[in-house]
Amino acid sequence: MRSVLDQIKESFKVQRSHFQPEFMINCIEESKKVVEIPLDYLPRKGTSKITGSLFKTIKLGIVMAMYIVYRRLRGESS
Repeated sequence: MRSVLDQIKESFKVQRSHFQPEFMINCIEESKKVVEIPLDYLPRKGTSKITGSLFKTIKLGIVMAMYIVYRRLRGESS
């Protein structure tokens, strides 16, 4: 719902590929429900910037995990 987004949008700080963990953490901290909607994409033309390279995929996974650990250790509430 748009009203929920309006309530939590000021708490977003990440603006890169690891935005998703921040979004989930912020929703959990604000006791908001999250519903994931599966999407079926058409076959990709070309190569993904992220998942087209094993190194970049692993790097993004590490960045996401480090962000989650960072938020957990800081006990940050937004």
